[in-house]
Amino acid sequence: MFSDLFNRAAPLYLVVLLEPFRRAYFSIATKWVDVRERAIFLMRHGVTEWNRLGIWQGWKGPGLNKAGKEQAEMAGRKLAGIKFSAIYSSDLPRSYETAVIISQVIDAPAPVPASCLRERDLGQLSGRSMKEIADLFPNLRMEREALGANDIYGVESWKDFNERVASCFNGLIENSGKNVLIVTHGGCIMSLVRTLVDPSFDQILDNCGILKLSWDSRRYRYERI
Repeated sequence: MFSDLFNRAAPLYLVVLLEPFRRAYFSIATKWVDVRERAIFLMRHGVTEWNRLGIWQGWKGPGLNKAGKEQAEMAGRKLAGIKFSAIYSSDLPRSYETAVIISQVIDAPAPVPASCLRERDLGQLSGRSMKEIADLFPNLRMEREALGANDIYGVESWKDFNERVASCFNGLIENSGKNVLIVTHGGCIMSLVRTLVDPSFDQILDNCGILKLSWDSRRYRYERI
């Protein structure tokens, strides 16, 4: 309606001159409505044998064990009443297997793998137990049994990790529909919630734990599902 009034009331030269600004206005307004209506569900992958043994994974590690597959099926049943426009997943086996199981349970399209949703690259720490890491780095202060904002040589820096995950998130949801499911890793979810909602967030979700992000007038808020 505003567009029609603008075109009828303004002289032709003004219409031409202001057309780029008008397009930008309506593009922003459309995205704003989409953001307010969209819900993003962040899920951590199911449990693996390395999880069970307390071995840090990073970009390495096995796929789901039997318990992890059962967790994924239960999570799928929990989400069965929601129609997802898209399911995205880290391309690492433990996350992608989780997403595939969920998509089958809820009868949704196959998940789209995205390498940018990978866990932080832990370099030399991957494949080591918590005790081994504590022995190697006795002054390291963990954040809820995770590396958190600590930087170690050979490990993807906290800054680079945050920027990668945030850029990935923005790119994936930009043109997505109303409900989006992202199956990823505990560190990625911590990073996103710190960036989008609460800088002090320091929780690692349980395996197949879910957070729902929704827009609340000026910013995202989260709730556990």
